[in-house]
Amino acid sequence: MITQEETARRIEHMIGAAIVRDTEQTADILTGLGESLGPTGMYGVCCAVAEVGKGCLTMLYGDQAPKTAEDMWVFEEVEPGALADDAAGTFAMRFLVAYANGDRTTALALYNATLTGGGDHHVRSVCTLVSNVAGLARLALEQNA
Repeated sequence: MITQEETARRIEHMIGAAIVRDTEQTADILTGLGESLGPTGMYGVCCAVAEVGKGCLTMLYGDQAPKTAEDMWVFEEVEPGALADDAAGTFAMRFLVAYANGDRTTALALYNATLTGGGDHHVRSVCTLVSNVAGLARLALEQNA
């Protein structure tokens, strides 16, 4: 088992690789994390990635973010039904919003559902989360450059 510090370092490098669109390095690091940590540890990886995503959302939208009256982040589809046939994309967006709202119960339930989704659903879901957060980070960097 790898240490928490080593896990954090690998996650940082993975996100950096994803931001610069180095898909091979991103995949290699993510695969290594999955092999070292297993499904339980990968939930922590997803939370770390979502923490980066939450920071990017705050940088991008600040007080202008779509939120409920309870000051909760919400996900609004620009095109209704756009994610209807994209289970991995739906997971990534719902997980990020749940995490950003501090709703760890929902985030964990969403993550656990990927494990029972069959086929490569879990892998595609985690990869999509990493990819979406990297996209948010690129946008935040561009807007704040």
